[in-house]
Amino acid sequence: MATKDKPQKPALKIGLGSLGAVSETPAAPVNIERSPGTLPKPIQIRVPIEKHSEIKAYAAEQQLSITDLLMKAYEEYRARHK
Repeated sequence: MATKDKPQKPALKIGLGSLGAVSETPAAPVNIERSPGTLPKPIQIRVPIEKHSEIKAYAAEQQLSITDLLMKAYEEYRARHK
């Protein structure tokens, strides 16, 4: 009994980009001035909503980002508690 080869299905020509898996543009801008050791590392803290609003407003009044405000507060705290 002779076996016939099954007809092969045509190959799909769908690129991964059409599925959203590949991005043509980088996800974040590349900053060549920063080495991996100086890149910021995100942390997450939980604060009450009203405290977040207060911190955000105060940082804006000081023309700082929340990150910059918290880094300054940390440095000052460390300097006072040596």
